[in-house]
Amino acid sequence: MENLKEYCLDVARRAKAASAKLAAVRGELKTAWLELTAQKLLERKDEIIAENEKDLADAEKNGYTDMLDGYLAIINEMNA
Repeated sequence: MENLKEYCLDVARRAKAASAKLAAVRGELKTAWLELTAQKLLERKDEIIAENEKDLADAEKNGYTDMLDGYLAIINEMNA
């Protein structure tokens, strides 16, 4: 469990640092980056969904029901 906690903290730190860098980018460059990122996510949509399903199965198997509830709420909101 400690490794998962450290991993999550590391991802959060890196995301925060990246968001600060992106906030400093202006105009067309930021728009181009966001559009490219969206395109790449859509290209890998099936792969991402498959991996998320594995994560959900592992979470359920290990008793992380709170995480599942939160995740499913986000997915339902996105699909609304």
